Amino acid sequence: ESSSEAVNCYYGAYLWAKIRWKDGGLEHSKVDFARLLLATEITGAKTYWHMTTNSTQPAHESDGITDGITDGNLIPTPYSLKFRQNLMVGNLGMSDVVVETWFGTESIYVHMINFLPVTSISAALFDKSFVEEERRLIGEAGLVEDAWRGYDICNHAISDPNEAWLEAQGLSSL
Repeated sequence: ESSSEAVNCYYGAYLWAKIRWKDGGLEHSKVDFARLLLATEITGAKTYWHMTTNSTQPAHESDGITDGITDGNLIPTPYSLKFRQNLMVGNLGMSDVVVETWFGTESIYVHMINFLPVTSISAALFDKSFVEEERRLIGEAGLVEDAWRGYDICNHAISDPNEAWLEAQGLSSL
């Protein structure tokens, strides 16, 4: 239910491998392997969990071969434009994909559960342009509940750290 949890698992493995095999040598290949796992997970999350509306399908009829391959991007877009307007998958199963979580259907729930935990790898997982589009969508849905406000501000820091810092000054503990 959280693409960021999986990414952070591999990020942790990468950091541990860097410390464990910092001297290099033949064992350094384990660091490279952990980095490969991390990169693969980030690519998978950006392909199957994070969606953008600006990477639209070609306007022409499908030819069955180049579906979802647009603007020179060789990674296919697996979802229709209507579904991609949600920007984030909530749950991805063997045979289903939904835009909801086990605890609710609000956009903020779907987006923030996929943002947790907030770590230094978060900015690699969430591109600035994605965060800007995501914040627009969340803003259109209404006010962010207090329980999610801090996470929303952390997310905002990826696209505009100075503005996010000003927002953070208004946070209060409940």
